[in-house]
Amino acid sequence: AALADVEKILALPTVDGLFPGPSDLALSRGRGCYKNTEEDKADLRRIAEAAKAAGKPWIMPAWSKIEREGALAIGAS
Repeated sequence: AALADVEKILALPTVDGLFPGPSDLALSRGRGCYKNTEEDKADLRRIAEAAKAAGKPWIMPAWSKIEREGALAIGAS
């Protein structure tokens, strides 16, 4: 449910940035385990865009080189 409110969450003065858990996000979105699918990437892009618009950083665990490169390409700190 937090993804639906990501802009509101980022607008809170007590929120300095975001650390989305890709596995938790995929599970909560009904996709089962995180597999770095296009749907997973779309959710992370939404988070990245909202963080950029709010001027706040976001980071994520990136287990593979492809995930690290993908996260950096969309603005992960």
